[in-house]
Amino acid sequence: MELHFKREFSRQGNIVELPVINSHKNNHMNGTIKTLVTDRKFGFIVREGQEAGTKDLFFHSEDLSGVTFEELKEGDKVTFDEVAGEKGPAAKNVKRE
Repeated sequence: MELHFKREFSRQGNIVELPVINSHKNNHMNGTIKTLVTDRKFGFIVREGQEAGTKDLFFHSEDLSGVTFEELKEGDKVTFDEVAGEKGPAAKNVKRE
């Protein structure tokens, strides 16, 4: 696994570098939307082949690409980049398959 960083804008408008933890071809991983918290516009993704006891990935509506939060449903298949979030693993650049 090769560690590299991805530049993004924070919610405050600052440029931050986030370490990309898992890097597969095209830097994307596959998973399924497990939970959506619609009133707060965030959710959790289960990685494809995820082992029991592994933390699900957090994502916020601002982390979506090519789809709106309202279009997502629990069980949707997605691709994403896994990054180290503030409170654990997180998903960025989330796209519905």
